Amino acid sequence: MSLSLLLCMHRLHIPGLYAGVMALCLLLCVPGVMAQSDSASYFRLGQMHEQGRGVARDVHAAMRWYRLAAEQGHLEAQYTLGRMLANGEGIPPDDRRAQHWYRLAAAQGDRRAQRALWEMLLAERGTHEDLPRLLEYLQKDASEGDLTAQKALADLYARGQRVARDYRAAAQWMRKAAEQNDADSQYALGAMYDHGYALPQDYLLAKAWYERAAEQGQREAQFALGELYLQGRGAEVDELLAHKWFNRAAAQGHAEALTQRDRVARNLGPEQLLEAQEMARQE
Repeated sequence: MSLSLLLCMHRLHIPGLYAGVMALCLLLCVPGVMAQSDSASYFRLGQMHEQGRGVARDVHAAMRWYRLAAEQGHLEAQYTLGRMLANGEGIPPDDRRAQHWYRLAAAQGDRRAQRALWEMLLAERGTHEDLPRLLEYLQKDASEGDLTAQKALADLYARGQRVARDYRAAAQWMRKAAEQNDADSQYALGAMYDHGYALPQDYLLAKAWYERAAEQGQREAQFALGELYLQGRGAEVDELLAHKWFNRAAAQGHAEALTQRDRVARNLGPEQLLEAQEMARQE
């Protein structure tokens, strides 16, 4: 009996006959009983068993059919096997086997599988003997504007993890992430300008990036902005604004900001203190 005929039974609503023949095929584990070796049909059978459509839901049977399809080069089956094994969907997780199928799908250009591989790299899951290729996938996504990939590359270059330490490359990717309005990246870029890490020291640019992050509620940027105003770096000394930003950071549990806020408060008169507190409450 051909696989196409078997699927036709399901579409024509002959569940008893369909289920009986299917059970026999699975019991015997002889997919060759089907005259046509059709990877797309194997994949559809896997979907039926995974989702319980027309047959009882059976993850293990689904994986057997997906594997038959995947071994014939069916991209979606390869990715699906990787996903199920990586996430432990009805089966124990198995990172090594997941990577095997993800690699095959990635080699066919599947961007989901490529992303899954570099995400496993960042999470320290599985093996990474093909590190250059994984970094290539990561860089490709970062170059196309993927924020997570950009931040990951910035972090890898800054720490010298998996790649040679390169602060300039870290700054490059951090800037791309900051330009996408990521508050943590904006703060980090501000700190680079503030302290001259990999970039020329520039208090005005530091202040500009701190402000963008601080307005989004990034507490480290709020504290750093308070320090700039308190010390007059990139702006004139302004204790009201320093108090405002220390106050906002302190409200988010920043202990050092709380100390600095109270220190500045002692230098302010009652009316100035009320004004600074009002400024901190304003959006």
